Amino acid sequence: MLQDKKQEIRKFMMMLAVVNLAVFAVCYRGIVRSYNTTMLALSYRYGFTSRSLIGTIYHLVDAVLPIDMINYDAAVGFALAVTGLFFVVMMIFFYQCLKSCSEEDLKNSEYLILILSVSLVSTFSFPYNFFRVDICMIMMSLLAVICIIKDKAVWLCVPLSVLGVMFHQGYVFMYFNLILVLLLYRALSLWNRDKKRAVYYGGVFLASFLLASALFLWFEFFSRSDGALYFDSIQKEAEKLSYQGIYHSTLLYHEVLGIDLASTEAEYFAVNHNQIIVFTVVCLPMIFVAVRFFVNIYRRAEGFWEKAKYLMVAVGAVTILPNFILKIDYGRWIMAVVVYYMGIVLALLAMGDPIVKGEVQRQAGSLQKKPGLVFYLMAVILLIPYLDVNISPFVRHLASMVNRNILHWY
Repeated sequence: MLQDKKQEIRKFMMMLAVVNLAVFAVCYRGIVRSYNTTMLALSYRYGFTSRSLIGTIYHLVDAVLPIDMINYDAAVGFALAVTGLFFVVMMIFFYQCLKSCSEEDLKNSEYLILILSVSLVSTFSFPYNFFRVDICMIMMSLLAVICIIKDKAVWLCVPLSVLGVMFHQGYVFMYFNLILVLLLYRALSLWNRDKKRAVYYGGVFLASFLLASALFLWFEFFSRSDGALYFDSIQKEAEKLSYQGIYHSTLLYHEVLGIDLASTEAEYFAVNHNQIIVFTVVCLPMIFVAVRFFVNIYRRAEGFWEKAKYLMVAVGAVTILPNFILKIDYGRWIMAVVVYYMGIVLALLAMGDPIVKGEVQRQAGSLQKKPGLVFYLMAVILLIPYLDVNISPFVRHLASMVNRNILHWY
């Protein structure tokens, strides 16, 4: 790596660390919501059940440390530690992307990293998603992507995929796409020049997909059969871990007893649909730029398999569609889409994809000639932090005005 590039990366990473610290200071409230503290009461002591990995880790820490961790203050401290670890992994991912990309792609990668970093830090510092298990899922995917970018220890994608599902079975829809798409991308890219390596990537893809899918089916449909035997014990611990003893009852009813609570979420879909319309309208210019970017990449690819490879990259985020249809946490789903598209472009730049590199440079040059569009894209920072049921504070406010004066849906 050239000395000038090393210095540029060092300066950027230092600046990014300061920006992230400032964003965290602005967004952090020192509050862990009941949903996230209640998850700590779930553990594998009660069987190999869904969403129990983070609670199992917490109980292991409780067993090792000479202090009582089964209280709210300890849960807040643990949340800070895990969030800090998430930010460290995020920064390592960014560093590896910058280190691996060419010098001519460095500035464009830095712009993308700045947008993604501020989005992640603000979202997972703000109370709605502070210590949300999503950070553990994202960490698994980022670590796997680093392995793929560096082309080292790629087999780790298999256990990292498994751990992602063990943190939350929704991983298969939200963040697994990054690993699967990049593994297939590598396999297809290598096929004509190194079939042995291509088969290896295909094997890692298949193992990751099959194991993660099997775990998803187990956790979603078969892991809650004995929940009634342990419900009281889990409930009492959840009370101790939650602020003023107010635990998240619906989480326990679903995860421990297996009760389908879809009917309790139905009233929120009107809010979701209103907000997604407003969000789409606000983001139309950005969506247009993204669509043009991926359409141009597809057009420049030659041959059936090359086109199939880039089509897969373009539509990889479609895995999140079931969540948009069936569940209500639209803020989290939008965050997952942002992570996919920002992450996949950064990874492909780091891997030196010639078509993506060329198109990023063309789009960057085009944007430089349109200062109004650049100003708009900078203003879209108002959309963060992303929340849970509500997409963001800005979208929530704007959508409520639209509903009150025009739609009257709720």
